Amino acid sequence: MIDQPALPERPVPVTVITGFLGAGKTTLVNAITTSAAAQGRRFGLIVNDFGSVNLDASEVGAGGGTVLALEGGCVCCSLSNGLVSAILALVGSRSYPEHILIEASGVSDPLGIVLPMMAAGMQPLVRLAAVVAVVDAGQVGQWPSPEAEALAEAQVRGASVVVLTKVGLHGAPAQWGAEDWVRGLAPTARLLDADDLDPTLLLDTDDDVLAGLLDPAACNRPDARHLDAFDTWTFEAETPLASLAVLRRTLADLPAEVVRAKGLVAVADSKRPVRFHLVGRMLATRFEDAWPPDWTPGMSRLAVLGAASTLDFTALHHAFDSLLLHNHA
Repeated sequence: MIDQPALPERPVPVTVITGFLGAGKTTLVNAITTSAAAQGRRFGLIVNDFGSVNLDASEVGAGGGTVLALEGGCVCCSLSNGLVSAILALVGSRSYPEHILIEASGVSDPLGIVLPMMAAGMQPLVRLAAVVAVVDAGQVGQWPSPEAEALAEAQVRGASVVVLTKVGLHGAPAQWGAEDWVRGLAPTARLLDADDLDPTLLLDTDDDVLAGLLDPAACNRPDARHLDAFDTWTFEAETPLASLAVLRRTLADLPAEVVRAKGLVAVADSKRPVRFHLVGRMLATRFEDAWPPDWTPGMSRLAVLGAASTLDFTALHHAFDSLLLHNHA
């Protein structure tokens, strides 16, 4: 006889982490799972990226737990059935997690993630612990389009906790402006600074504001229409890029319509993979110690996102294809 996996004795708490593109969601997830208070806790991570290649899943750690990637769509709408299936897979496993973290893509509306979890059939299995919106203090008031601003507002309105990131980078005026913006949208949400944060505050909250997120007014609010607002282009290559320097030049020369770009790439002048993040005009690159376990060493993958109908896919392909080593021979 085959033993059936045991379902949890009580609903597994779930923390949903949302936030606009490049706000710092993955950094926050890693801070939670590696915090001293969370050590030894079995986490289940569900990671949704904005492109057909899930780059965020290769960057998170579950502290020995399980990471499930949802790609090729948005977890709050086209992948909502996939989200439910992923949750069922985690809670139905033989060693189900003590806590589930859902890292949504930067173009997700949290309401579309929360509502499927509140369905009658899910309530014995999971409970909503927190909805966290991550906000880059420097992005507030600098949104690339009205659609992007509406989406960012929807993410904050749907949050029980808001975490401000990059405060030290942008300075006090940006912080004050971001705090005022958040309080105007979510006056009952807990407002925290990522630079002075106990990550466990995001795991087991009992805030009354959670119930308020599901009241009729919240559930009937206008759709942020995020899928109409953005286009995504992805690039993969099995040949290394000529060098990190040429990659940096190409990223610096991308048109202003590019809102976000990220990737994990091979470069000919290093045996270590390079991870990059571009948010607006701000570029960060770093060498990783090794390739992710589920990644083919030497393969480059990247994704570019911009406002709908503004990206020239042909020009992007030419720009990145020209970086490959064989085109520099």
